[in-house]
Amino acid sequence: MSIKTEAPNPELTTTGPFQAEHRGISVLFADLVGSTDHVEALGPEAYADLLRSFHGLCNHAIRKHNGTVAQYLGDGILVYFGYPYAGEDDAARAIDAALEIFAALSARAKTASIQIQSRIGIATGSALIQTGAKDIGANAVGTCINKAARLEALAEPGTILICDDTRKLVGELFQLRQFGRHPLKGLKGEHTIFRAEKRRTGIATRFTALRGRRRHGLIGRQAEMQALGAHFEAARTGHGRGVVIVADPGIGKSSLVTEFLESGPVSAVTSFVLQCAPEQRDTPLHPIRQYLEWVAGANKHDNAAARHAKLERLFSAIWGAKGEDLTMLLDLLSPLGSGIEADRNDSVPLRRQRSFELLCRMIFQTASARGAMVVVFEDAQWLDPSSAQLLQCLLEMVPPHPALVLVTTRREPPYGGGMSGAGALIALDRLGDADARVLARSAHGTAQLSEQQFALLIEKSDGVPLYIEEYGDMLAAAGPAGIREAAVPLTIGGLVQSKFDRLDRNARRFAQAGSAIGRTFRAGLIQSINDGGDISAPIAMLEAQKIITQRDGADEGLELSFSHALIRDAIYASLGRDERLRLHGAIADFYLSQGGGMEVAEHVLAGHLARAGRPRDAIERFLGAALQAAGEGAAGEALAHLEAALASVDALPSGDERDLLELRIRAVQGPTQMVTGGPGNPVFGATQARAMNLLDRLDLHRSMVPVIYNTALHAWATADLARAMRISDAISGIEAESPDDASYMAAHTMRGLVAWHQGRNDLAEASLRATVERHRPELHRDLYSVFLKEFGVFSLFYLGLTKTVQGDALAGAEAARRAAVLGAQMGFPHARGFGLLAKFNTAMLRGDVEQAASGSAEARDFALRQGFPEFAAMAQFVRGWCQVRQGKPTDGIADMEAGFQNWAATGFSCWQAIFAAILGRDLVTVGRVNDAETLIARFMTNIDQSGENQARAPLLLARAELLRALRQSDQARSVAAEALHLAKAQGAHLWADMIAESFSD
Repeated sequence: MSIKTEAPNPELTTTGPFQAEHRGISVLFADLVGSTDHVEALGPEAYADLLRSFHGLCNHAIRKHNGTVAQYLGDGILVYFGYPYAGEDDAARAIDAALEIFAALSARAKTASIQIQSRIGIATGSALIQTGAKDIGANAVGTCINKAARLEALAEPGTILICDDTRKLVGELFQLRQFGRHPLKGLKGEHTIFRAEKRRTGIATRFTALRGRRRHGLIGRQAEMQALGAHFEAARTGHGRGVVIVADPGIGKSSLVTEFLESGPVSAVTSFVLQCAPEQRDTPLHPIRQYLEWVAGANKHDNAAARHAKLERLFSAIWGAKGEDLTMLLDLLSPLGSGIEADRNDSVPLRRQRSFELLCRMIFQTASARGAMVVVFEDAQWLDPSSAQLLQCLLEMVPPHPALVLVTTRREPPYGGGMSGAGALIALDRLGDADARVLARSAHGTAQLSEQQFALLIEKSDGVPLYIEEYGDMLAAAGPAGIREAAVPLTIGGLVQSKFDRLDRNARRFAQAGSAIGRTFRAGLIQSINDGGDISAPIAMLEAQKIITQRDGADEGLELSFSHALIRDAIYASLGRDERLRLHGAIADFYLSQGGGMEVAEHVLAGHLARAGRPRDAIERFLGAALQAAGEGAAGEALAHLEAALASVDALPSGDERDLLELRIRAVQGPTQMVTGGPGNPVFGATQARAMNLLDRLDLHRSMVPVIYNTALHAWATADLARAMRISDAISGIEAESPDDASYMAAHTMRGLVAWHQGRNDLAEASLRATVERHRPELHRDLYSVFLKEFGVFSLFYLGLTKTVQGDALAGAEAARRAAVLGAQMGFPHARGFGLLAKFNTAMLRGDVEQAASGSAEARDFALRQGFPEFAAMAQFVRGWCQVRQGKPTDGIADMEAGFQNWAATGFSCWQAIFAAILGRDLVTVGRVNDAETLIARFMTNIDQSGENQARAPLLLARAELLRALRQSDQARSVAAEALHLAKAQGAHLWADMIAESFSD
């Protein structure tokens, strides 16, 4: 017997008289072994009687264990456990039914003249079922259905094979034997399979936890409460700290925190809870914004101006913020910002970090004024990147303050193992049997539960507080005779499905529409997208089932929330494709109809558009959200929005329109990745490579020069100098056809800096001078926002290096001075940083220890404050060079090595060979000849590949000095002569003079 698996029923859809929904089910497939032999031996009529007997025997076992026969397939039978009514033990009931079928066959064999056998396969998973259809077997699609048939075909007569998902759900309820891993026809890969042999007794079912919601006193958490109390006492005496509370869903993190906040001295101090939400994990600072707007008196009907005014009053009148402090707080938290232009002397990341520190100070100021404070971040696994940065700042600043920062999170990345800065981690486990019984009596003591039901409650709940509560509710509702029917599903998806099966159609549609919006939603919006109608009855029914709770007064703005995030997820997962498209489309249209007063963030609307099958509109909205986030310094959120936009691109048909939209996204994504990871970042490189591929395909090079330039920038940073030069030539070609200053300076700047690293000093000077002469600060200021490079400063920096290497130290110093002045004048922190680099690097090259020391110190301090790790690394290297020459060789070499390592960590390959040459000479000087030999050999090989020939002569000099230290004088002089010849050929008189001075004999 076989079942067809080639294609789903083409009529299966979520539209029409019936609605399709996704359900978790366990599927049993059984057939009669040896059908052909039986037909030949018995004839058609007798065989038909035998088959009816087999089917009847199977039906008896199936009905006993609440299964549903989906379809008779010749000599086989297809059965669903979990449809039309879900149960906690669907998988276990499927195995019980299979075992009972075999038991019945064995009993029959004692009296029947004709012996029959069966084999059974059982698989668990999600299936799309057209609810209400008569032939549910033909109107269902799911891998688990096909898998059950394949397992049955693999089984030996008289055996039951189950899939790994079924095994996980039944735990140790049954005695199982490994059957190995096998390929299954029509399914990908190999599958772990088990053979079910018999049911065990006395083994408790294991449950996946969910968060408890009701209050029955804290049971079984005395040690954790004492630990929290000790942390609080230490904190309020001025030893502030952070504590992370970790547990699986449903174990009781929130219950513990709630009881703690209401206990003893803690209840007398200020505390506030910042609630994270899965649908807001890409909304910058959502938990703190939401909390502060509530404190300020803002409500959902307030527009942006009203919310801004209330926040400004809170910050100024209550917190006492004035001047720059008030401006920074409003820029960080107000929907309108401060309206005051930010100081250009600070980079966006630096200003944002200062704003976080200011906000933390304000929070701790409140703590000091009121004696102590407790700050709680709930469900930190859903923190947005900006809130994560704020939390890290709080943890770093809390030690001297009378404040306790509590963080609750699941046992999963990124915080399941604790957080940097948090001094303690409290891990919650399931309750033991004794505590579970106490909680069960507390939660259900007034319910009319029989002793049998109570024992079943303890057995099935497995010490998970949420399941103790939910299971007891369902048992009480079912009454003494309804134990099986009221069984709680093993997973939260099954739990919700079981509750759903008790609802009418209107309540189901209401909850499904809410799940498409998110964890929290407005009742009025559901009414709008579900075409009106009464909403009071569905709300009452859903509240009775504890699926939703009210968050506001019962008016037209009624706000509802799913009682647990996983409940929302399970309901949403039940939606069929067409219904998801309809709901998200209606939600998006509702928000769009609000125009400028839209109540959700741009990326939330974009998400609905994407899930509504409207990718073009979604992409535009995601791009807008990304640009806004990047402008606020929230690069993490910007990248998340761009990734979402790219996912929408995947939904478009191939063609020029799709490629152009992707190119627009990549043009923003690349520079954002460069800001967060540096120009040598491989992710940035991959984005630029993809962008260039799209440019070539669309032939849009003339309009996308910044994309081309950033690609060259990555090639330069990774020392792919030949490619960087080719790209600069391509930009020159574009500029020749369509002259403009941006392309001209981009091409000449890139060509100049690449030529310098290649040792082509004359070409470098000519190219860099071309940019310097064309550049006009007042005219070309806006190019920085497009290219993220200030061409005038960058070219003067490298012109200073070029003139210094050419032996004109005065001209080099003057170019460096001009770079520093122009960098300060332009006002861009990155440009100012390059100006500082120009000063101390040219000083080092010409041997001016005093200027190099002061310049590197200034630059390092600036770079660390602004968040420019590559600048800080270069300054550290030069500081070490100075220390060696100031009589501190040990400290100096250590600084040079650390700076070298930190530079490499940013992804930069360029400059490393030059650093190696300088460091190698000093290693020889201090007697570390083995380290010097390894370093020099490594980078001689590297420059053969990269073409960074500016470093070749000084590396050869370092090698010659190494050979001399090893007393290989002839070889040393030979290598020095080679280095001198190369330096002269390059016009690098600086290197030539160094070589001549070292080997004057």
